[in-house]
Order: sequence, then C-alpha cells, then structure tokens
Amino acid sequence: MANIKEFLTVMGLAVVAYLSPLYEMFVALMLFVAADMVTGVLASKRRRIPRSSRRLRRSVAKLVNYILAMTLAYTAEHAFDVEWFVAHRAIGAFICAVEMLSILENMAVSTGHPVFLAIVKWFRGKVSEKDDVIKEIINEKNDLAIGDSAGDDVARLRGKKPRDGFGGDAAE
Repeated sequence: MANIKEFLTVMGLAVVAYLSPLYEMFVALMLFVAADMVTGVLASKRRRIPRSSRRLRRSVAKLVNYILAMTLAYTAEHAFDVEWFVAHRAIGAFICAVEMLSILENMAVSTGHPVFLAIVKWFRGKVSEKDDVIKEIINEKNDLAIGDSAGDDVARLRGKKPRDGFGGDAAE
C-alpha cells in the first residue's frame, strides 16, 4: 500500500511539474469562466429564468474541456518539438476571447446598456434593434429553437403559458 501511495504521489508531482508553465493560463481561464458564470447567473436572474444544476454543470464541463484542450496542445508541442508555434497560447487566447464575448452578451442581457449592445453587435457583425439582439442572445444561451422564447420550456414544464422572455406573457 505504501508503494502505491508513493508511486501516485511521485506521478502526481511529475504531472504538476510538467504542467507548471501553464499555471497562469489555467488561472486566467478559470477567471474568465467564473466571470461568465456570474454574469450568466445575473442575466438569468434579471430575465427571471430559474437557475439549474444543468447550467452550472455546463460551466464546469466547459472549464474541464478548455483545460484539456490547452494541456493536449502543450503536450503535442513538446512531443513534436514545435518551437515556432505555441498552439496552447493561441488556444488559450481564443478561448478567453470567446468567454469575453459571452460575458459581454450576459452584461447586455442583464443591463440592456447601449454600450454592451453596441459591442456585441460589432462582434457579431449585425445591425439590428436592441430587443432583437437580446432575444437572440437569450435564445442562443438557452439552446432554444428559432421562434421559441426564453423561459418557454420552463413555463411548459410548470403547466403555465409561456412568457415572451421580457417579463410579459406571450401572445396567444
């Protein structure tokens, strides 16, 4: 038993030492995912969409997948001795950019502030009205089909008529 514990300890320390150059990037990813989760919870609260363990699990799974992608890229760089391109940094930068857009979308949904809406419109390359962008973001984040409104699935489960996603009841 002592040999197994010692072996696992040594292997764990070896993995930590090997991945130690990625420490700062892992912390940055965790901060971006945490900020996205917090702003997402605030946006859901503002739109009266109930929190669910499914949404929180998605954030955890997303973080695990991000860390795995960076770790695999870092390992491949070392295995193939590629020094001219640091894929793990490119992947990390791309992931942070995607998370930043998600944070801005959550802020646009929760506040409706024109600055956030303008930034999101610019990123998306779309010219549309304020309500259209917010509805589009809400539907994307809730994996709803086109034409469904945020909260419709919850309302259906509770036996109530669906809301329009903006505090009112949907037209019959």
